[in-house]
Amino acid sequence: QKSHVDGVKIKTTTTFKLLAPGVAYTVFKMPFLAKGQFSITPYLGARYTYNKVKMKAGGTHFRNHDSWLTPYIGARFTLDWNQHWLTELATDMGATGENNYSTNTQVFVGYKDFMGMDNATLYVGYRYLHQYYKDGHGAKQFKWDMKLFGPIAGVSFTF
Repeated sequence: QKSHVDGVKIKTTTTFKLLAPGVAYTVFKMPFLAKGQFSITPYLGARYTYNKVKMKAGGTHFRNHDSWLTPYIGARFTLDWNQHWLTELATDMGATGENNYSTNTQVFVGYKDFMGMDNATLYVGYRYLHQYYKDGHGAKQFKWDMKLFGPIAGVSFTF
């Protein structure tokens, strides 16, 4: 990102990586309409975040980076309309204290048996993720207060 503030050229670069493995287990299933099913699946895991920030302002260079782990717990609510179509809502929260917390919500429409594979589901939907993290003090402080949101698409494989 580049901009000019009071005649000073400012350039910033951010490298952001996110990995969120977890485990899930379906605890509730019930029939829905003629061919559907409703299910609730709690899950837990940990969200690993890596963030590196560089900034150039005039002739001065600034750099800072940090990585952190946030355990989370959540639930997925799935409504299978029929053998192919489903709707899914997943939400979770995580924290290790007031300086490291996150919330995540996702809403999807899915199509099962994508490309003829009975273990594949194509998803489109929307995601909202808010992360807050703060570590250190003064010039050594790293603060991350990010809201990531927007449309999302992907494929899920079940084994």
